[in-house]
Amino acid sequence: MLLAEPVAITVVALSGRTIELLEVPDATIGDVKLRLAGELGHPPQRLCLLSGSRILEDGSTLEQSDLAHEGALLTVVVQRERRALSGDQDGELRLWNLDQRTCLHTVQSETRLDVRSLAVEWSEPLALVGYADGHLRLWDVLGSTCLRTFEGHVGAVRGVVVDWHGMLGRQSDAGCGSRVALTCGN
Repeated sequence: MLLAEPVAITVVALSGRTIELLEVPDATIGDVKLRLAGELGHPPQRLCLLSGSRILEDGSTLEQSDLAHEGALLTVVVQRERRALSGDQDGELRLWNLDQRTCLHTVQSETRLDVRSLAVEWSEPLALVGYADGHLRLWDVLGSTCLRTFEGHVGAVRGVVVDWHGMLGRQSDAGCGSRVALTCGN
């Protein structure tokens, strides 16, 4: 029995990154996703492989998918999970997976104060949280670490809007607002 010769496959991510793979024709799409997971740093179940406009099924082989030839081109898409962050009267923050309807992580606040408002930057994820005592706290959500506390607001912080690129936060109570510069460097 002869072993099939590996074929060169080019995989392009939406970011523009190109990955060259050598695969045997009987490799499954799931096998290819497993190799890509290591390259891209995402779990294979979050990767979706496309050939043209066709979504490739994990169990099918490259040969079955008509991709067992030199120069085959695939596109890989990372599927993001839908998430939400909620705050509670006990000061806890909860990170939710909306697709699975489960709580992924809980951040315990030492203050146990009422969360009144929050804004999230999902790529980190960071959260700027307004509390009933007038404080703003910048949280590393996954690390459960309060990075900084901002004081000076009188009354509960009932609204927070953040320009994460400029790292500017705006806190407000019913109609009156003040500006807080969030500098996260050294």
